[in-house]
Amino acid sequence: MTRICVIGNSHLAALKLGWDAIKPEFSGIDLTFFGSAGAHIRELTVADGLLITTDRVLLRSMQDLSGGLSQIDPGCYDRFLVCGMEFSVSQVMRVAAKFRPESHARDNRHPISDECFRLSVIGCLRESLMIQTVEKLRQITDKPIAALPTPMRSDEDQRPVLRHIQTNGDDEKIAAAFTDAARHVATEFNVRLFLQPGDTLANCLQTKAVYRQGSVRLRAGLNVESAQGDYRHMNKAYGELVLRSILSGWDTDGRKLQFA
Repeated sequence: MTRICVIGNSHLAALKLGWDAIKPEFSGIDLTFFGSAGAHIRELTVADGLLITTDRVLLRSMQDLSGGLSQIDPGCYDRFLVCGMEFSVSQVMRVAAKFRPESHARDNRHPISDECFRLSVIGCLRESLMIQTVEKLRQITDKPIAALPTPMRSDEDQRPVLRHIQTNGDDEKIAAAFTDAARHVATEFNVRLFLQPGDTLANCLQTKAVYRQGSVRLRAGLNVESAQGDYRHMNKAYGELVLRSILSGWDTDGRKLQFA
């Protein structure tokens, strides 16, 4: 049995529901989920070789998701999967909202070099809550860690910043900048990166609406339906597809996960 510890924020809801649906397909694998909505996962601390918390919201959520566990003991797991937690293409878009790389379409943003833009995006991802969590894990284990970025927003989302990027024709450059930075940071922290599966994408910056419909998120450790107009969180079908992709493709040192 391969035991995987899954850590994340509100985007864990889709993965947890997806796992509950597909786990009979993976009889040799067991997933245990830990996390909480928002930035509460920041309150995990390292103590005596464990990840623990005194934050009541995080503690309750961890217990609800994991089936009663109140701490993460690396000795109980073979691998770790970290999900969401600000590791997102939105980091690129925030930088691009103010600064224009030299290779992008000209407009009234502050111009900077492509290399400056690249390093800024790498810096944003490096400071993300996901990488903060990876750094804590690395203090207590050298076991394999994989990362799944935050889902891209649904193609129903028509925010002005996104429309501007698409109209300028810079959308593929933004997507490529995120992929490049994510791979750089993953290599730096010895993490196996799993990008969002192409089958879920409507375009290079947005997820197909079908994976947003009936979406779920975490609240106090429970799966709740997302509010109207929430284009960030995905549904059970998304969780199923993503986990199948990860569990079928994750190997270390040439050894794939064993399903039976």
